[in-house]
Amino acid sequence: MLNIRFSSENIDFAQVSEELIPDYLAMVNDMEHVERFIGPRHEPYTPEDEIGWVRKKLGEKAVVFSMLERRSGGFIGNIELMDPTGAEAELGIAITAARQDMGYGTEAIRRIAEYGFRELGLRRICLKAFAFNTRALHVYEKCGFREYTRTETDVYMELDLRENAGMRLRELTPEDIPALLPLYLDWYNGHEGGCWTVETAEKRICQVLTIRDAYGLLLEENGRPIGFAMGYFKPYDDLTGYTLEEIVIAGDRQGMGLGSRLLGELEARVKARGAACVELQAVADEMHEHYYGKAGYQNVKNFVMKVKWLT
Repeated sequence: MLNIRFSSENIDFAQVSEELIPDYLAMVNDMEHVERFIGPRHEPYTPEDEIGWVRKKLGEKAVVFSMLERRSGGFIGNIELMDPTGAEAELGIAITAARQDMGYGTEAIRRIAEYGFRELGLRRICLKAFAFNTRALHVYEKCGFREYTRTETDVYMELDLRENAGMRLRELTPEDIPALLPLYLDWYNGHEGGCWTVETAEKRICQVLTIRDAYGLLLEENGRPIGFAMGYFKPYDDLTGYTLEEIVIAGDRQGMGLGSRLLGELEARVKARGAACVELQAVADEMHEHYYGKAGYQNVKNFVMKVKWLT
C-alpha cells in the first residue's frame, strides 16, 4: 500500500516504494526519453540498483516522492528536493515517457515548490538543467524559476524568496484598478475557466475598493502586479471583523509561497487595525480547503451560505 503524502489537482505524491521498482526501471532505462532529465548512461539500472536507491532514500528520510495520476493511479515519475541545507534545496525531476508533455511537470514543480516553502521553510530552490533541454527550461520559467548563470552545457536556475528581490508590498488604492485588470482576467479566465470581461472585472474590483472601510494589499515585482488581496472591515455589535473578498496570485507565480505570504501580511495588518477575525467565502474543493486549512481557517458551524435564483 503506497503512502500518499500530499496531492495536487491531478497528482498524488507518494513516498518512494519498492512496489514501484518496475515503474522506476522502465523510466530510468528508457534513455531515449529520460536522458534530458537524468543525463546519459551506458549501463542499464538493475532491480538491485533500484532497491538500494529506495532503501537509501527512505533511510535518509529524503524529500523525494513518486508521482501518480490521481484518476488512474498510473506512475508519472519521481521528484525530489535534494540536499536541503538550512533554507535551500535543489530540485530534481524525472517523468516517465508515457506521461511526458501532458502538463504534469508544471503541476508537479509548482506543488513541490509550495511544499518546500510552506512545509519545510525553504527560502530558495535551485536546479540545474541541460542547456539543450529547451522544453524543460520553458517549464521551469513558467513555474517562476529564473536563470542566474550558465555554462556551455548547463543552465542554473532558482526560485529565491530570501530577499524577494524586486518585490514590494503596499496598500491598494482605487487608482491601482487598471493595473489589476490583466492579472484578474488572466487568473479567472485563463486558469479557472471564467468569462469575465474588462467591464465586469473593473466593476467587481471597483465595488470592493471603494466600499467604506475597504482595505487591500498589492504585491509587485519590478513594478508589475503579481498578486493582491482586498476586502473590507465589517462591524458587529461586539467586535470588528475583516471580510476577505479576493486574493489572487499570478499564474506564473503560483507555488512560490507568495499567496501564503500575502495572506499572512494581510492578517497582521488588519489585526493591527482592530480586526478580531478574517472571514471569507471559498470554493468547496480540495485546493481551497488545503490552502485555507494550512493557514488556520475553519469552517463555521453556525452559518450557512444560501442563495435563491430569480427565474
